[in-house]
Amino acid sequence: MGQALLAHQCTVSRQLVHRSGLGEVLLTGWRAVGTDSFLVGAQWPRAHAFYEPVAGAHDPLLTPETIRQAGLLLAHTEYQVPLDHVPCLRELSYDIDAAALPFGPAPAELLLHVVASEVHRRGPDAFGLRLQVEVYLDDVRIGGGAARFDWLAPGLHERLRAHRPAPARTALPAPVAASLAGRSRGCDVVLAATEQPRQWELRADPAHPVLFDEHDADGADGCVPGQLLLEAVRQACHCAEGDGAALLPLSLSARFLHHAELDAPVRLSVTPPHGLPGGDRVLEVRAEQHGRTVADATVRVRRG
Repeated sequence: MGQALLAHQCTVSRQLVHRSGLGEVLLTGWRAVGTDSFLVGAQWPRAHAFYEPVAGAHDPLLTPETIRQAGLLLAHTEYQVPLDHVPCLRELSYDIDAAALPFGPAPAELLLHVVASEVHRRGPDAFGLRLQVEVYLDDVRIGGGAARFDWLAPGLHERLRAHRPAPARTALPAPVAASLAGRSRGCDVVLAATEQPRQWELRADPAHPVLFDEHDADGADGCVPGQLLLEAVRQACHCAEGDGAALLPLSLSARFLHHAELDAPVRLSVTPPHGLPGGDRVLEVRAEQHGRTVADATVRVRRG
């Protein structure tokens, strides 16, 4: 349905998806196919420094990262949002077919059909956009998702953030065991234990080479990146299940309600799961700071 238009020969400019590392760019091209309708090419590598295989399959969290990058790309290329505008992710959801995730002999070359709506400009300083996405592999739909973004001009963003002092660097709390968080390396663990059951504290390390890779990184102004919050949600689900089994987060619906600040604790709590036919489980995760919810998510997981 469009592979001939997008041959996956190279990645898009890293600036267009707000990445500094070339290896973090997942998108390979785009083409308008109608009013507010686009095809976007993407490639998932067989090996990634952070999004490791889960139970012998591609990491499902590559899906929201691909959708996030598509929103950034289209805002800059098709809707003329300046590169210096600051993106604010408000909502993100996805679902992915577990059967489509196993590795093949080559990287997975995907095609996203993206429809933009709720396109609005508030003068030169602010822009908003909602995306609905269908994800195809070899012309077969394997998943989909949606996202809502706002972009703020640097001056407006600075005025809104003017009351915040520069974030103070504090020692990170000790991480939970990597195996409990579903990671193979301790440096990728983003949660610490707390005294409360089913609750963990966020470990936000601005030196992490992937979670703080954005070239105008959220962390530069004291905010926790959305990509980090999604990973924290995934790890909280692993910790809540508590047995070290591999979990595939096959669908997720998240809202980012307020900025989460780097200079104060963020705690994630997980409700007891409820089961679905076939063995999948649904967990609700809430991130709180200063007594208010800054983000929440509903996640459907399957044991690998």
